[in-house]
Amino acid sequence: PSGELSAVLEYFVEEPHNMSSWEIGRISKLERLISGAVIDTDEVHPFHDGSEGLGMVKHWVHQQVGPNRAAVRTTRQVASSRVITEIALSAGSHLVEISLIIHWKEMGSPSIGVPGLRMAFPVDVSNPNAVYEIPFGSIDRPCDAQEVPALRWADLSGASADGEPRGITLLNNYKHGHCADGNTLRVTLVRSSYDPDPVPEIGTHRIKLAIMPHFGACVPSLAMRAASAFNQPMKVLNTDLHNGSLPSQSEFCRIITPNIQLAALKRAEDEDALVIRLYETDGLDTEAEVFLSGLATSNCEVVETDILETPRLPLSAHIDGGVLRVGVPARGFRTVMIRDWKRS
Repeated sequence: PSGELSAVLEYFVEEPHNMSSWEIGRISKLERLISGAVIDTDEVHPFHDGSEGLGMVKHWVHQQVGPNRAAVRTTRQVASSRVITEIALSAGSHLVEISLIIHWKEMGSPSIGVPGLRMAFPVDVSNPNAVYEIPFGSIDRPCDAQEVPALRWADLSGASADGEPRGITLLNNYKHGHCADGNTLRVTLVRSSYDPDPVPEIGTHRIKLAIMPHFGACVPSLAMRAASAFNQPMKVLNTDLHNGSLPSQSEFCRIITPNIQLAALKRAEDEDALVIRLYETDGLDTEAEVFLSGLATSNCEVVETDILETPRLPLSAHIDGGVLRVGVPARGFRTVMIRDWKRS
């Protein structure tokens, strides 16, 4: 929204309460950390005086500037702890990447309560709707300021000023506590519970987040793919110049259907067969198509199974031209066993 700051750190303290490792208490203290950060370099952008912009910094800095990536890094003190924040943009990417290193020293107690740190992302929409990833799918939850769990992503979408749907998807690498309060999405970074473990969070935390803005409503399949790419990025390895035995490019498994996700590709537990497990993300009954280059042909025996790999009926799975086809119900999953598959 106009005049709002995004990616703002918020220091909070919950009132003392029992079972603080499992239960979240009422917040008695909240401080939005919108000033006072120390820049990690003396190089300051000449046309910015620090009066506006990112909520955690006083100045823009050229921490890293190049044709492929630009980043801003700041350091700040939070009570007895120290937080290093880097916000980066990469060429060709739709993401605003946020990396945090938190040297956390805050301790909760029955007299102090539960201190913690979270980050807030306001979104310029009305009638907001929150969607969270859960195992094998996603779920809509109300924007009622209650902290709820999510896996790799949470989304807050709504109507823009001209009535068109838009929003943001917030990706994370392992922080699962989220809160949608009206048109603001928050993620909890660290929280010092004290019962039964008095010091569960003391130490260094390395956290990666990313904002993925989007036009239109939340599409879970797109969020799933973005979260997978964010958590398992492609790695580049240097090597010498040589003639290799493998082709310069190849693939052995590709999901053709956009709203189908791969949950498993593995050897069968009790026989020499290949098992592939798929699930549907967008609420549509779908015939999934999976390209299995070199792994399976029309001569392979294809069997649908349950999750324990026991054959089941009815059977809709078949392979045609190296493409596995199987019916997957809306927000459901299917497990397929392929016998006589190719091993080379």
